[in-house]
Amino acid sequence: MTNNELLNLIKKAKLERSIELSLNNNQISNIPPEIAELEFLKILSLNNNQISNIPPEIAQLNSLQKLSLDNNQISSIPPEIAQLNSLQRLSLSDNQISNIPPEIAQLNSLQILSLSNNPLNPELKSIYEQGLNELKMYLQSQQEKEIILNEVKLIFVGEGEVGKTILLAALRGDDWIKNRQTTHGVEIDIKSLILVDKESSTEITFNGWDFGGQNIYRYTHQMFFTTPAIYLAVWNPRRGPENCRVDEWIKMIKHRTYDEKQEDYQPRILVIATHGGPKERLDHIDEQLLRNEFDDLIVDFHHVDSYTKEGLEILEKKLAKIATEMPIIRRSVPASWKIILDTIREKSQINSWITYEQFQQLCIDQNINLILAKTYLTILNELGYLIYYKHDPILKDTIILKPEWLSKAISFVLESREVKNNFGLVTHEQLSELWNDPKRGEDRYPEPLHPIFRKLMERCDLSYQVELPDADAPPTNLIAQLVPSQRPQHWEDEWVLKSGDKELTEVCRITDVQTGRTEQAEGLIYRLIVRFHPYSLGRQNYDNSCHWKTGMLLDNGFEGRAFIEDIVKD
Repeated sequence: MTNNELLNLIKKAKLERSIELSLNNNQISNIPPEIAELEFLKILSLNNNQISNIPPEIAQLNSLQKLSLDNNQISSIPPEIAQLNSLQRLSLSDNQISNIPPEIAQLNSLQILSLSNNPLNPELKSIYEQGLNELKMYLQSQQEKEIILNEVKLIFVGEGEVGKTILLAALRGDDWIKNRQTTHGVEIDIKSLILVDKESSTEITFNGWDFGGQNIYRYTHQMFFTTPAIYLAVWNPRRGPENCRVDEWIKMIKHRTYDEKQEDYQPRILVIATHGGPKERLDHIDEQLLRNEFDDLIVDFHHVDSYTKEGLEILEKKLAKIATEMPIIRRSVPASWKIILDTIREKSQINSWITYEQFQQLCIDQNINLILAKTYLTILNELGYLIYYKHDPILKDTIILKPEWLSKAISFVLESREVKNNFGLVTHEQLSELWNDPKRGEDRYPEPLHPIFRKLMERCDLSYQVELPDADAPPTNLIAQLVPSQRPQHWEDEWVLKSGDKELTEVCRITDVQTGRTEQAEGLIYRLIVRFHPYSLGRQNYDNSCHWKTGMLLDNGFEGRAFIEDIVKD
């Protein structure tokens, strides 16, 4: 529909004193200011068009009760819309809206607001999902004194001794320390740094998380992955990308944080080569292959020498630029956000965790609305000040103030000689004894947390609850990393072709794309053991299970059985 045709329709509707105008499924790109002349209009429907802006003149439609603009290209809502005192329904689904003006709260007649399938910023999305009344209260609070948040979580991942710790120190401007102590085991070093984006003059705080890279703890790190965040996948060119498992780290990030429905809030990943000078900066890594596999998650590749500072300034500029382009930067929050942040920091000096109810009480004590409290909690988690799994029905009632405290709890299980000797089987009672051992002093964990820890291990593919043959047996979990090294004796009896059976074989060779050498799929089998346990031979009786460190047998009833094994060959 052309602009002239649209104007003629508006003139006709004005003459006829129309109360409804429906122009769905056209090619309309603009709503003309003349729309304001339809003083009797009650319903305006412009769905499935190409409209990018709502003109402020629409506020003059004093009789308008329903405004529908679904499936267009609208990115912002004019604050003048608050003048539509009769508006009962505002539908803006399937557009490009990330924020809405606080004036929306002034629409007293509004009963329905539809914003589904828009790239809403995280806190707004969280509030919107709670309901219209909660959203209005949140918008009203935004009209108070505000502060601008220019913060982002920066997560360093990679194998042990690839240079994560010294890279964080270099970015912070810390003095070079020869033989600097690396981050070990369950340690999580959290330090902030400040960079300035010179183009926009925006000062950004990066809350840096540095993990220990030891193999046994590698998959516990994912408990702390969040989005939106920037990830630095660090590797050492002298060891090569295959030994540094660059692709495996990126897969873990994608698996835990990627959400195709939230395109603007995906993780940003930079692959950073450390150690060595420019002569060693050869094609050690296939950049195109990684880009093909992980699409736009990988932002760039860099080489940095943390001692000479070569490449450091380039990386700093890139980090600042990436951050300024993220929707979470420059977002405004009520000034009371700072009060809650300071309260949480103070609380973390005393407590390692609090309940959600206790967090609410902290907000009540500071005269902060509980609707805002939920939003603040989401932001605190995103920026790395605490750990909160809001979407998990079991975990959402617990807030972790000290992440290393949580990581250490899982390490007690992975390092337990008793659990290792039992090939990963551990009763819930034994787990409680490990976590609440009086000998641990301050490292004891109260019983209400034990189901939460078990849930976290299941969530991260570390464990699952087994079915034992004895109905009176205590609840028991399997820690899949600790299963036997050898095939169980009964595996040959289970893998026997019967009359009429057919056997199909598929060999998947896992190789390094650069050298062609066969590589071991470390960690793959034990994660498959957890993921596929509903198809285990022991799903009804664990004694019938058939799995080991490098393989397993699966059963799907009449659909057949599968024998999976990781075989390392020269």
